[in-house]
Amino acid sequence: MPAPGTAHTMLLVLGALAAAEATPSPVWRQGQNTTSLLPSARLGMAATALDGGSGLLVHGGCSSSCCYAPLGDLWAFVVDPSSGAALLGQWKQLPAADTAPSGRLYHSMTPIPAASSGSAGATAALIAGSNAATGFLSDVWLLPTSGLSGDGAAPAWTQLQPSPALPPRAGHTATLISGAGATFPALLVAGGRNVVDVLADSWILVASGDPSAGPEDWTWTWRQVSDAGFKGLVNHVATAVTLRPSGGAVRGRPDGSDRPTHVVVVGGTDGLGQDSTLAYQFDIAAGRWSTLDAAGDVLGARHGGVGWGVPSAPNSMLVFGGQRGIDASSLYLGDLVALTSNGGSAVGVQRLQNSTYSSSAGRPIARVNAAGAGGAHGLWLFGGFSGYGGGLDDNLHNDVWLLTI
Repeated sequence: MPAPGTAHTMLLVLGALAAAEATPSPVWRQGQNTTSLLPSARLGMAATALDGGSGLLVHGGCSSSCCYAPLGDLWAFVVDPSSGAALLGQWKQLPAADTAPSGRLYHSMTPIPAASSGSAGATAALIAGSNAATGFLSDVWLLPTSGLSGDGAAPAWTQLQPSPALPPRAGHTATLISGAGATFPALLVAGGRNVVDVLADSWILVASGDPSAGPEDWTWTWRQVSDAGFKGLVNHVATAVTLRPSGGAVRGRPDGSDRPTHVVVVGGTDGLGQDSTLAYQFDIAAGRWSTLDAAGDVLGARHGGVGWGVPSAPNSMLVFGGQRGIDASSLYLGDLVALTSNGGSAVGVQRLQNSTYSSSAGRPIARVNAAGAGGAHGLWLFGGFSGYGGGLDDNLHNDVWLLTI
């Protein structure tokens, strides 16, 4: 659960789950740690896939459901490539760097492909978040992820100095909208909250400079989206999609085969503290937000879930878990839902799995504020919170899962 007064939201990206008639068969595999070292159970962390899909990188979060001391540690779950379906791997804590982001939660970590990272190779952009001691943050950091595996030297964090500064926030989303083959990256930041309210603004971070140089030598600029069609959500997740003029929806993929045209947002908690079923769509070229029809009773009002696009089905979007309502007693969700679109004004949904509350079910139990990331070999899920079961923090998680469809 968040600190008192903190609302939650879920941002989802739509697509069309394999226009196929057959119901997809989701398969969960739990990562098996082969060492005694592992990160503490936590919520509100940020995650991105390791370069090449070899595992998951996790930063920060909080190991207490009422968070007054957020974490600033960096962990990698590195999969043994010879383990096959067993998903054997090792958790490795990366050495602390002299220059690194402060501890925080409800921040974002967005992968930037090598083609858009100059001489740095693949990178990840860490943006904003909150800390009980320093308040809401607006800083931007880059972390090279090529070859990052938890062995060797400390990670080489670089703090950027964009102008103007992003207004401080946490629980926002940051989505790559430039396409994987672009020379310079562009990221859309939407919503979040500050100390006063849920935010309804959106900003685009762009870079310029010498393409052969490293991103730390580029000029970075925040540009505010002038359109006010987005009404504000917090703690959401987003993915870029490509909607073809014919009406078919194809999700933009990291191989650059389809340059994204839209970002879509669904559900979450609004400024009135209500979980919403509204869907918002951002037209990247026009710089405009519009409202889509609600996802309906299957998805329902929820916040704090995880959303992914599906690499094997470019028309797809999956949503896992979250919570319905912001009270401690509100229902925790562990269902898996597919969102579909034909590029029109309606969003269709299909429930692929119901919620489970049993640790022996072979898939993640219901939870909120977990972290997710897309990878070359599947969709990663880590951590989260499943409520109070007699003690303050006895239902925080540090398990890691890989979902394939």
